[in-house]
Amino acid sequence: MEKSSDAEPTSAAERALRISERRYRRLFEAAFDGILLLNAETAQIEDVNPYLVKLLGYSREEFLGKKVWELGAFKDTALSKQAFAELQEDHFIRYEDLPLETKDGRRIAVEFVSNVYLVEDLRVIQCNIRDITLRKQAENDLLEANNRLQSIVGSAMDAIITVDEAQDILVFNEAASAMFGCPAANAIGEPIDRFFPLRHRSGEAEKLIDIDDSFDASHAVNRLRQVSGLRANGHEFPAEASISSTRVQGRQLYTAIVRDISLRVAAELAQKNLEGQIRQAQKMEALGTLSGGIAHDFNNILGVIIGNVTLAQEEVDHASAAQVSLTEIAKAAKRARSLVDQILTFSRNEVQELVDQPLLPLLEEARRLLRATLPAAVHFEGRFATVPIYARVDASQILQLLINLVTNAWHALRSEAGKISVELDEVKLFKPEAQRCGGLSAGRYARIRVSDDGQGMDAATQMRVFEPFFTTKPRGSGTGLGLAVVHGIVKSHRGGITLKSAPGEGCVFEVYLPAVPAPFSDSAKAIEQPVEVIGHGKHVLYLDDDESMVFLMERLLRTRGFRVSAFEIAEEALKAVRADPTDFDLIVSDFNMPNGSGLEVALAMRKIRSDLPVVIISGFVTDELLEGALAAGVQEVVYKPNSVSELVDSIGRLLHA
Repeated sequence: MEKSSDAEPTSAAERALRISERRYRRLFEAAFDGILLLNAETAQIEDVNPYLVKLLGYSREEFLGKKVWELGAFKDTALSKQAFAELQEDHFIRYEDLPLETKDGRRIAVEFVSNVYLVEDLRVIQCNIRDITLRKQAENDLLEANNRLQSIVGSAMDAIITVDEAQDILVFNEAASAMFGCPAANAIGEPIDRFFPLRHRSGEAEKLIDIDDSFDASHAVNRLRQVSGLRANGHEFPAEASISSTRVQGRQLYTAIVRDISLRVAAELAQKNLEGQIRQAQKMEALGTLSGGIAHDFNNILGVIIGNVTLAQEEVDHASAAQVSLTEIAKAAKRARSLVDQILTFSRNEVQELVDQPLLPLLEEARRLLRATLPAAVHFEGRFATVPIYARVDASQILQLLINLVTNAWHALRSEAGKISVELDEVKLFKPEAQRCGGLSAGRYARIRVSDDGQGMDAATQMRVFEPFFTTKPRGSGTGLGLAVVHGIVKSHRGGITLKSAPGEGCVFEVYLPAVPAPFSDSAKAIEQPVEVIGHGKHVLYLDDDESMVFLMERLLRTRGFRVSAFEIAEEALKAVRADPTDFDLIVSDFNMPNGSGLEVALAMRKIRSDLPVVIISGFVTDELLEGALAAGVQEVVYKPNSVSELVDSIGRLLHA
């Protein structure tokens, strides 16, 4: 019994030891990390668990009894011996990233932790080896993805800005630095409102990223908004922003992709202005066509009035009281003729005689005419360059331009008193300035400047000042054609006109006409002396669809000694010529006929008699008409004058020639 009592504790200790060994063995063999047990004195491998056997591909027998650096997996012998020496001294070593090689030659990354401890009297080294190949691959993939992201963010042409929930900047790429004129180092950590003032482009106070309880991140993705950006120098600019949101490690981050749309906005504004100019040009063209047609018919009516007045004045005794009434009728008709001149100039159907000539004589003549018209209280001065300035212009139209501009300045004065100035000089316009002066090309220009110290104009009035029939004068005080005519004259001379004005500061009109070199010889055009027209029985055929003009021209020509055959229908005129071709000395035909143009009449006349002179008269003389007249053998194309007596004189000169 006594013997049995002594053996019982030994049996319990052994059982506990066996249980402990079984537990250790189960953990050792079931572990998902590789485990090596080494003799701390000899560095020989005492044991290896199944996981490490499978991981490295060596059999258990190939591990046991070898020193660790004798195993092929631990290629770096020096490192292995150094690690063993450190374990001897420090009893612990750790490698975050240790490359091992499997038996079949694959390289794997492991995390290596080793320490020394006593098992009874034996020192043991336990090495725990964890395969981190997948983790390292994930880290490498993440690093590569981050590098790609950084490359994309860094090379993006748009600004990319990321903020946290407090709206402090976390990411500020190079494009953002360039856009806002601020280095990234100075922007990181700053509130985003520093670069986006609390004012939306619509004028409403609004943040770029408005975060509150109702913010829906899913709806914020790719939400385009137009905002105002603020550069470091204080300059605001229009921008377009796309907002997105994501959650990273428990933090809500917001990213704005911002694009500077200053150029696009400027282009849209320019496009809008261009469309406005096109609409204005179309409106001006339509009004020009309409007004030209009206002026043509009105011109015929005026011709009849003036012609009949001329006949009446010749037939009525000069001492008669009727002469006074006839004179007043003639004056009124001449004023109406001036209005027709303006309409025809506006419609650009008036014939231009462009001649290279000095502008100073034209301005001097205009000043003399205007000085007699303006009230004495108006101080009217001219400041002209001493060097002659030449341009290719129609003298009568430039005179009309100056009269209209000065008259407009006079009407703009606050009272009868005031100051009007006309200046002439030569300037050289470079491309940007030339573009602002009506889309001109760079070059030398003669500049005519008309200024006043009148009441000036607001911006709305300046936008419409060149529109035909637009006037700020009271009803009945103006036609609204004066400045429209000026605009038409300037454009027909390939020039430009600008206006500078403000309420209470007067107006400055600047007309730019292409300058030309001075001619070698400045010979003035010979002035033709008026010749008394005597028909001497010459036979003239006059063709016009206007009954009043036919009746008038027949009377006028007969009073001056012509034989006249007047017709309103082209076929009847052709029939008369066919009957006796040699009896006629001159054919005068209106261009605009209801059943065929004057050119068709001319062609038909040539077939009847090839040497019979034909003259075409028209209120619309164009290059196409001149070319057609040349092809039809027309002797001359005469612009239908405002005075019928002038037409009679023209017929007399043609027959005389």
